[in-house]
Amino acid sequence: MVVRSFTFGPSEVAAIKKRFPPLLRDAATTFEALAAFLWRARTAALEFPPDEDALLAIIANFRATTELGLPSGYYGNAGVPSMALRRGSLEDAVSLVRQAKVAVTADYVRSTVDKLVLGGRPSLLLANMYLLSDLRRVGFHRVDFGWGKPVFGGPVYPVFGVSFFTALKDQNGEDAVVVPVALPRQAMERFAVEMERLFVSKL
Repeated sequence: MVVRSFTFGPSEVAAIKKRFPPLLRDAATTFEALAAFLWRARTAALEFPPDEDALLAIIANFRATTELGLPSGYYGNAGVPSMALRRGSLEDAVSLVRQAKVAVTADYVRSTVDKLVLGGRPSLLLANMYLLSDLRRVGFHRVDFGWGKPVFGGPVYPVFGVSFFTALKDQNGEDAVVVPVALPRQAMERFAVEMERLFVSKL
């Protein structure tokens, strides 16, 4: 397994959004655009057979769901998996990520918790699933233990099938997203080619 981190600053995100139709280009969030792009690139790199599903799941934050009564400033885990996609275009991926986010209602959260209590934690790590979680707003990149702000704050080592979006400053000092990815060597070579295409297209 090979691990690489890919950094997406404003110009990379804009290059991804350029691939969308005009209405979607303006409306898609950074998370939605990156999730769709990374899922498509990973699916192509792993060369799944056309008749096999390539799943995308996201960890959806439910802190803002007032019906659940989480206290203001609650800092514990408050996320549940929501299935977004099986197969589709880049536009389909953005649309389905949005639907997955909207689906996380108070009833959905309660149902997921009940399922965990009754059946135990299910395995989400299938070979054909990509699980994404956005840690940019957790605040790791702003924590100061007395010796200044960190250069990086996030997971140290990704596992196959899971990536976290982590905030950092890019080489130009702009806010950016770093995404660590773990793939088998040949798949990583194909994945890196797709990333290079994106980085060249922004020029």
